[in-house]
Amino acid sequence: MTSAAAHCCKPGGSIVYSTCTLSPPQNDGVVQAALELLWQQTNIDIVVQDTGHLADTFSNTFNFYKCRFGQLVLPNLTANFGPMYFCKLKRLN
Repeated sequence: MTSAAAHCCKPGGSIVYSTCTLSPPQNDGVVQAALELLWQQTNIDIVVQDTGHLADTFSNTFNFYKCRFGQLVLPNLTANFGPMYFCKLKRLN
């Protein structure tokens, strides 16, 4: 995710950043870098949305790990799925 996504998003809109890696720098690291850039260089106000309800809803099928900003779906052979990271952000202004 780059700050370009926030510039394209209308106030009140959402941005979802997702990867298929276990790498913290590519997951929360990218989100943190984008947030810092936006907060330091623009007047765009972005907040991280809680995605815990998704982890609760799908906890019987997938194994979730709560990261600083998003959720990580751990690889699961039974569900034949993962890894996947996702984070939802909302532009306030």
